Amino acid sequence: MNPRQIGAFVGLVTLFALCLWTAEVPSASAHSGRTFSAFGTPPDWSAAYCGSLPLPGHGGVVCVMNDATNLYIGLFAIPDLVVTADDPRDGWVLFDDDHDGFSEAKEDGLRIKFAGVTDFRDTYRIDAPPLGTWNADGDITAGGTNDGSGATWVMIPPPGLRTWPTMTYFQFTHPLASSDPTYDFTVGCSPSFPFFPPPLLPNVIGANWGAQGFLPGGITGGFAYNVDDASTWDDIRIACAGDPPRFPAGDMAARLVKDISGLPDSAFKNGNGELRGALGSKMDEVAGMLVAGNFRPAANKLANDILPKLNPAAKHCWLCAIGPGCYQAGLELLAEINAVLGVSPEPS
Repeated sequence: MNPRQIGAFVGLVTLFALCLWTAEVPSASAHSGRTFSAFGTPPDWSAAYCGSLPLPGHGGVVCVMNDATNLYIGLFAIPDLVVTADDPRDGWVLFDDDHDGFSEAKEDGLRIKFAGVTDFRDTYRIDAPPLGTWNADGDITAGGTNDGSGATWVMIPPPGLRTWPTMTYFQFTHPLASSDPTYDFTVGCSPSFPFFPPPLLPNVIGANWGAQGFLPGGITGGFAYNVDDASTWDDIRIACAGDPPRFPAGDMAARLVKDISGLPDSAFKNGNGELRGALGSKMDEVAGMLVAGNFRPAANKLANDILPKLNPAAKHCWLCAIGPGCYQAGLELLAEINAVLGVSPEPS
């Protein structure tokens, strides 16, 4: 697998830095996390678009894609969560079905438990916060159905990830529209054509990723985000065939390109506005590499060619007359690319 893509946290910059990351105002219908969207079907995970998996105590990669029928989610936990193949481990995905930023009773969840054998459960939230708990035994205990499938195993990392000795992998499959509307989400793709009527189904849901297992030091892992605060969760946008992918690093790179293009001549060395186009072209090249799944070349170009030019304190800076906003954004983009690749977040 060629793991495509990334996640990221947006750096705060001052208003006088000129290279701004404009914060979106939170609303009841939006999340503050990252967006994943890609069309494809396993076992070809090369079609998926991935981001970093910020689990407590260790990292990993989360990959998301869908076809016309199912949603597919892969969690790669680095390092391996288990000491032996018989030690228990759990993988979870929690959903904000209606994408309202609140984790509510009867909203969907998926669980894979391994204790000698793999046990997949299509589950749900029993109560809303602050008393909320998740039914680990599944929808079938409350009159629902067990929709989807799951698998987990300890594996040697696929090509493109750092050569960790082993890693734990959870693969989830869930219908976009199951026969259990009480406890499952129902979503579909929204074609992006002018004058097309509104989609008959919602096309975005929130998601929180979790994995837990055992390492020599004891139990490790947990959830990436607060299980009670769905406004902080990531977004899954259901893709139609032919849709361009959405993924965190791609969004970050596109935003940086836009910010650079809007800078005044005075921001550049000696007021040379021609450097704006040259720098924008370099960032366009990085963005193209990311969309094509060429993350290692993208990381190398960003670290060795672009970041020194974004750094106002560097000897050969191009953005010499503004604050470090663009430079910080570039560092964060590089950190997330490297997190997905499984390498050090520091520039080379």
